[in-house]
Amino acid sequence: MQIPITKRLLTAAEMIGCEKILCDIGCDHGYLPIYLIKKGQIKAAYACDLRDGPLKKAAQNIAAFHMKESIQTVKSDGLHELKDIPLDVISICGMGGRLIAEILERDLPVAYRAKHLVLQPMSEIPFLRKFLAEQGFQIEEERLAREDRRYYVLMRVTKGKEQHTNEVDYVLGRKLLQKNDSLTQAYFAKETERFQNILTARGGPENSPELVPVIAELKKYAKNII
Repeated sequence: MQIPITKRLLTAAEMIGCEKILCDIGCDHGYLPIYLIKKGQIKAAYACDLRDGPLKKAAQNIAAFHMKESIQTVKSDGLHELKDIPLDVISICGMGGRLIAEILERDLPVAYRAKHLVLQPMSEIPFLRKFLAEQGFQIEEERLAREDRRYYVLMRVTKGKEQHTNEVDYVLGRKLLQKNDSLTQAYFAKETERFQNILTARGGPENSPELVPVIAELKKYAKNII
């Protein structure tokens, strides 16, 4: 039976790498831990969600793929019920950046126990980047996934001192600005157009001076593409 997994979750799976135990927060259908177990990347997983509906669906899929011995479902508000659970990596995908920050902040000791976190915020990405830096996390890697016309940012995070030096890094992503692959180029081309439109709609640089360095960095990125 083939696992119906999206490009976004496939990218998350690659960034999770090979670890023993995964805790997938907001597991939805449970396909991410199922895929990772099937690929042999992880040995065991906890599929966690606050809602009964997703947990029931995840349990059904876990049973259908004969993985009851490897994946347990846990009803948990974020990381709260994981205090006594061994874990190596935590994934939180498909939530707003502010909500991800709130989940981590409520149970920071649990987050700090993980070797790394894989996060995929749907919104407020600069807010999340800044929160992580302030809480003693370092972004090791950022990648993009594209589904239809939408781009998704994924982060691999570990404990450490972040190297961000200014607000532009939080807005655009220091690790993304170091890439020059075609997907990242297309993403930043779209971001350049978006920020230019915002600046025009607000009446120019004098009304939104905070956008000027962002657009300048985007233009610099375009010039540096090999």
